[in-house]
Amino acid sequence: MGFTVDGSKVLVSNIDGEFHAIGSVCTHAGGPLEKGTLEGRVISCPWHGSQFDVTDGKVVSGPAIGPEPAYKVTIEGDYLVLEV
Repeated sequence: MGFTVDGSKVLVSNIDGEFHAIGSVCTHAGGPLEKGTLEGRVISCPWHGSQFDVTDGKVVSGPAIGPEPAYKVTIEGDYLVLEV
């Protein structure tokens, strides 16, 4: 799911019960990663197909060459807390 937190666009993913957050604006051409396809730990940008690991923001496949920022996620009661 995509969110805006303190002005930053963030993609939050639940992988096997563990939450992860990375930037949601593709570093290649600004595509909306929250509208991409998630397979396992890899999100694919819907615009040009760049792929990122949602657990750490690293590029899995181009054309993007820059990683997404990764954010720490903690759970406090019923809330996810992101450090942006």
